[in-house]
Amino acid sequence: MTGRKSIRRPFDGVELHAAHGFFLNEIIEKNNRDDEYGGCFDGRFRFIKDVISGIKAVCGTKFIVSVRFGNAHLDELKKEAVAIENSGADLLDVSYGCKAPFGLPKEFPYDNKIYMASLVKEISHVPVIAVGGIRSGEQAEQIIKCGYADMVAVGTGHLCDPKWTKSYYVQKL
Repeated sequence: MTGRKSIRRPFDGVELHAAHGFFLNEIIEKNNRDDEYGGCFDGRFRFIKDVISGIKAVCGTKFIVSVRFGNAHLDELKKEAVAIENSGADLLDVSYGCKAPFGLPKEFPYDNKIYMASLVKEISHVPVIAVGGIRSGEQAEQIIKCGYADMVAVGTGHLCDPKWTKSYYVQKL
């Protein structure tokens, strides 16, 4: 565009939301199509693969693509993680509604979404983001320290206390 001043940023990117029943999630999990975009896993996954490769083609390989996804069926979750990573995603953001219908191991200290992220982290070659029930900076740090994820996303904590991050990290300094 002519006349528009370019702003240099440290990074640019987008997050695709393929969880919580949104469109991309429905295409992957509840797709009844009988063409090349439906049926088997590869067919159901073709659309998100095309979206990721289209973004990379238009925006360049340095443009960060994160995908938020989740699946209550843990084998499918891992299969999705591998497929998303192989499609060119740079970050895997693991989430799944409120409660997943699998049994959380009793010894696991966090909620089901953190557990799901830890399973993805075990097989991933790109950074994994965990979300869910993180109420303190100590918990966030512990999740990363334990290797359950590379990053954490905090929603409710910030809604309850907009100064959540600042108050925790200022205390540490």
